[in-house]
Amino acid sequence: MDHAIIELGRVHLSPEVISALKDGRVRVHIRDGRRYLSEAPTLYDVILVNLPEPFTAQLNRFYTQEFFRLAASRLDKGGILSFSASAPETALGPIQAGYLKVLYDSAASVFREIVLFPAHTARFFCSSAEGVLTTDPNVLLQRLRERNLQPLYVQDYYMVWDLSPERQQSFMTMVEGAEEQDVNSDLNPRAYFANLRLWGFQYSPEAPRLLGALKARNVWIVLGALCLFGAAAGLRMSTLRVRVLSSVAVFGLTGISLEVLLVFSFQVLFGYVYAKLGLLLTLFMVGLALGSLTMTRYPRDEASVLRTLLLAQAALGFFCLTLIPVVTYLHSRPEASLQHLLHRETLSLMSLAAGLLGGAHFPLANRLLLAQREQVGRMAGALYAFDLLGSALGSLLVGFLLIPVVGVVQSLVVLALVNGTAVLILMSGMRQGETSAPET
Repeated sequence: MDHAIIELGRVHLSPEVISALKDGRVRVHIRDGRRYLSEAPTLYDVILVNLPEPFTAQLNRFYTQEFFRLAASRLDKGGILSFSASAPETALGPIQAGYLKVLYDSAASVFREIVLFPAHTARFFCSSAEGVLTTDPNVLLQRLRERNLQPLYVQDYYMVWDLSPERQQSFMTMVEGAEEQDVNSDLNPRAYFANLRLWGFQYSPEAPRLLGALKARNVWIVLGALCLFGAAAGLRMSTLRVRVLSSVAVFGLTGISLEVLLVFSFQVLFGYVYAKLGLLLTLFMVGLALGSLTMTRYPRDEASVLRTLLLAQAALGFFCLTLIPVVTYLHSRPEASLQHLLHRETLSLMSLAAGLLGGAHFPLANRLLLAQREQVGRMAGALYAFDLLGSALGSLLVGFLLIPVVGVVQSLVVLALVNGTAVLILMSGMRQGETSAPET
């Protein structure tokens, strides 16, 4: 996507490598490969995905069910898609096998025929037509001779050994026997999570076990239990201070989580994010400023402030649910999201709205607690500390746990549930008739 890379290659790489760019049949397109493929005017016999493995949101887009559908639609009859993933030469461990199985099942959900060749780099070959692919190394060698191909690094005896029926059968038995049953998709990046487990194993044998326990069902059980416990504990809280501080923490968690989800969604939909990151963050900060400026003046009496704080908390939870149809609509209409300015800027407007709601909350909480005649410095410090604590937890929770394990849509549902819990806690104080009297 960066033309400077090719220019650097022309200067520093060997002439043998760069000579391919001088071939008259070669066309270089400096743009996102998936976007180009969606607009390509022709069908292809072969599509080669020569990219790093899906360890980022941007790279994961080229290993998802949606991408495989796009590639299949751009292949001519009998066409082949190929991609690769790291693998050991001989035996596969359960974590590596699970990673390859996620990729295999994702491709198998689209293509009718898939061949997986074992080696230090596992090669996937996919076709929508039957009878196109072969696993017989002798047939492949015959095709090489018929086409007068002379590969530099692949010799006959290598192919006979690497692709022997025994090796292929043993390799596929290990892959198909893995426990993973997930399909990798744009909004639920399971390959990204499987790759994260694989990297974790290189640093600690316990890391994959911990990450392996993070199934979607387990995450929902734990989060549901925490919300129930938080609601029960909140309803028994006797002080306004604790209720408001917990609300501030939830707002901090939700604000940063929404920004992470918006950035992730933008990258999935459009294939880039760095050129847009400044605008997304700027609009979020502008929203924070506008929301804070508005709520520093209104409302005036404390009862109204508490009601407004409650409404702001409920509005943030509702906003999380509103984002679900927006993201799913843009995802289901890639041609609209690529061509129309309004679709491209929808997530920018959502970032502004998220900041507006977050900015409205903090001054309301300040006015409530400072009315309790506490020491200003200590109370302001506590408010800011809880806001930062929630933000730290949110960035870790969403970026490391929710997006890889349950996906974008369910992450938004989780945030709505957390804000619903905070609403219940604030409502309990209103029912108890809390006033502006100093706390003891």
